[in-house]
Formats: sequence, structure tokens, C-alpha cells
Amino acid sequence: MLEQFGFDPAELHVAPRLREAHTAMRSLLDSGQAEMDGTFHRYHGVFTNARAVSDRVPLLLGAMGGPLTFRLAGEIADGVYAACSFSPEALDYLVSNVRRGADQAGRDWRTVELAASLTCAVSDDRESARAAARAKAAFYLPSMPRKLVERHGVSYAEVEPICQAFAGGDVAEALRRRPDELADRFCIAGTPEDIVDRIRSDVLPSGIDHVVLALTDRGLARDWAGLDLPGLPPLEDQVRLIDTRILPELSALLV
Repeated sequence: MLEQFGFDPAELHVAPRLREAHTAMRSLLDSGQAEMDGTFHRYHGVFTNARAVSDRVPLLLGAMGGPLTFRLAGEIADGVYAACSFSPEALDYLVSNVRRGADQAGRDWRTVELAASLTCAVSDDRESARAAARAKAAFYLPSMPRKLVERHGVSYAEVEPICQAFAGGDVAEALRRRPDELADRFCIAGTPEDIVDRIRSDVLPSGIDHVVLALTDRGLARDWAGLDLPGLPPLEDQVRLIDTRILPELSALLV
């Protein structure tokens, strides 16, 4: 996506930039002030009179492909908020690199919050949920690094035509080129029971301790992909399904 806007990701030095940003944010949250003369960020006289109610506000680093951002989270942050890792291989890679960063910093990696954001849709109408999540997953493919795609058992050659269509602005063609079985690798969707089974088998064994279900609603499926899915509940009803039929099952696994 950066390349579409004329930026070379390699020239942005993402990990050092994040390190500085974390330092500034940590200072602002802890003391209400931020002073920095960094390579990427410069702040002078930045302050707020607001103070957190809690003693410490946790600060997680957002990351996707790694490995440097994962290791940085393990080294300095309260946790990592990772996007687009769904397969056991991708999640194991995430956790192992967070652990490596924590070990190098002399930290206990088990104190680092491990959050995985999972593209999702929940409905008793399994096919509507899967259709919605597949469409949303397709939009994320162009942002995913090649190696992250491959950690899902998918060769980059399979997703390249989809990414090319998106880059050309042809959303309909991009969705047409997206096989359902491929899109299913990059989302977790279906009935509440389907989602519990997938999280139990593919997500929790890696050590992930914070699962974020990034839901897809009927409006998004319509506006992004032109899909009419009357069997897909509105967001508030999907949240109720999570509360009543997913959380109890997952909580029982973690006791």
C-alpha cells in the first residue's frame, strides 16, 4: 500500500521509527509530557493536563509482517497488536519473535501481551458470514508482505493477480480473482461454534492470549464488495453471539 503512494517501505526504517514513537507516547502517558529530538520525531513543549485513572496505561505496538516489529514489541512494549496472522505457522512466527526480543532485553516474555486481530464475521448463517469475511480478507491481501502470505501455506503467485487488480483500482476484478478456499486462509468466520473450533485449533496453541475479532457487518460487505447478505447479523447481534456462545467456550479452555 505504501508503494501505491510512492513510498519505498525499506526507506522508512519502520522499527527505529516505532521505537521513537513508543518512547514519546510512553512519556506522554506516564508524565503528561513529551520532549524528543529524535531521528524521526521531534517534540518540544508537548504536554497535557489529563492523567490516566490507572497507574499505567498499557501500550502495544501494532505489527504485521515482522520480524523486527515483533522483536521490538517484546523488547520495549507492553504487548503486540498483530494483524493478518491466522495460521499456526504465522502465529508461531509472531510469538517466537516477540519472545526473542524479550529475551534479548532480559524480560520475561510471558508478561508481554500477545494480541492477534482476526478478520471475522459471526452468524448462524455460516455461508453469509464466510462470504462477508472472505471479501474483507481480500482487501487486506495487498497490504500483506510476501513472506506473511506464504506463512499461510499460500504462494505469493496465487495472490499477485488479486493485488494487481486492487492496485489498478478494479475491485470487482480483484474479488473475482479471489478463490474462496484462498480467502478462507485469511479470515475466521462462520457460526460461533466454527469460530471456537478454529481459535482452539489454530490460535491458542501458539501462546496468543488476546484474541481480537475484527467483525464484518452487512454494510461493509455491501459497500466494499457489492454483496447483499441478509443472513449476516448487524454488529451488535454479532457481539451478542460472541458474548453468549464464543466467550464461555474459550474461557473454559483458559481456566
